[in-house]
Amino acid sequence: MTKNNNRLNVFFFVLTLFSATLVLLSFVNYPIIVSEILISFRVAVSIAFLCFVVIFIMARAYWLGMIQILLVIVNIWPVVSVYSFNEAPSTCIYDEQQKPFKILSFNVYYKNKNYEHIYQALKTSAVDVIVLQEAQPGFMKYAHDRLVSTYPFYYPAIEKGHHARWTIYSKYPVLDVHARKVRGGRGAVLRVEIEVDGRIVNIITLHAISPRTLNRVEARNAHLDGLAAVVREIMKDNQHVIVAGDFNNVPWHPAMKAFKARVGLRNNDVAFSYFGTWPTWLPSIFSTPIDHIFYDQSFHHVSYFRKPSAGSDHYPISADLYFCE
Repeated sequence: MTKNNNRLNVFFFVLTLFSATLVLLSFVNYPIIVSEILISFRVAVSIAFLCFVVIFIMARAYWLGMIQILLVIVNIWPVVSVYSFNEAPSTCIYDEQQKPFKILSFNVYYKNKNYEHIYQALKTSAVDVIVLQEAQPGFMKYAHDRLVSTYPFYYPAIEKGHHARWTIYSKYPVLDVHARKVRGGRGAVLRVEIEVDGRIVNIITLHAISPRTLNRVEARNAHLDGLAAVVREIMKDNQHVIVAGDFNNVPWHPAMKAFKARVGLRNNDVAFSYFGTWPTWLPSIFSTPIDHIFYDQSFHHVSYFRKPSAGSDHYPISADLYFCE
């Protein structure tokens, strides 16, 4: 504690108590809105706590600084435990000479009117499949004719004026499309079957509800449960599965960890490759990863990218995958 400054000592003590309260709230199991925010922004909160550490050390309040460091470790540990080498790497054999399968997922944001910026982001991505959320009719009218020159297979039938919560563009033939409600009716997913060099690949996309209220938190978590059931049903037939979309949830959230454990899918959280995807209007280090691309064990993950901002509140993300032999 500082010497001869009782008011400052009281302030530092209250600041430490406040930090401890935030850390404890982030571990509350029953969903409350404050907890959801703290869980999602663990990295940003930990950075704020580190600023407190610097203040305490400069004021020679060393004991409080040590306590604050412990709070940082406790708060950030769920993130570190996810973005670590704890998960065994894929052991599949793949041909490095083959062309990787590339997929991009992007929530373009329904208020985003910068259509040319969006189009250029998609055009320069050089991927095989594009999965969009919140693509509005205005953008589809603007960009569809140019996109189909590179991606001749798509859903929905945009040329007929159809519009859906998801939009798919593919260089490979689309064999079938299934839009279905998940178990319990708390959301829906889109399953698109495409043929890639003789292989059937199931691409599943969703746009989970944002957790702004307790009811919406429960609906989002139920959506993930239903999605897991859909994925497990497909994987019974040993089919290739990729799940891409806006999950409105972070990898270290209990609901996301339960989803991943149930389906056995992989993504970029295997080797310290953290990056946030929302919101773009915050400095990058404070954004949080709520957009994801998952894939099953029949793929070897080569690289996972966050693309530059394209006018949305979300960053586009992409993954390069090899087929296991």
